[in-house]
Amino acid sequence: MSPFGFWENISGGGALFATAVSDVLLENTGLTQNGVAVGKDTLVSARNALAGIIPEANVDALVSNSQFKYDLDRILGNKSAGSIALSDIKNLFIQFITNDWW
Repeated sequence: MSPFGFWENISGGGALFATAVSDVLLENTGLTQNGVAVGKDTLVSARNALAGIIPEANVDALVSNSQFKYDLDRILGNKSAGSIALSDIKNLFIQFITNDWW
């Protein structure tokens, strides 16, 4: 186990918090006409923060590389922001589990 694992998980939580706040400020997360929506950036960040808690160095490298590529694609305009309605369980699950790993 890495002596930095605790701090790595804390920084991952901080990054998730900052992303969630950003999505709220950009109105990608919040109340919509169809209910409540969650920003795609928050979903990707939450998934990676949860996966990063696993105490396995190989998983950490995958998570870090995945997040880096997602962020780079967002900066370059290759992936769009937006939100997914919480009522759209199928799309929410697909986005959280499978989409935007690479």
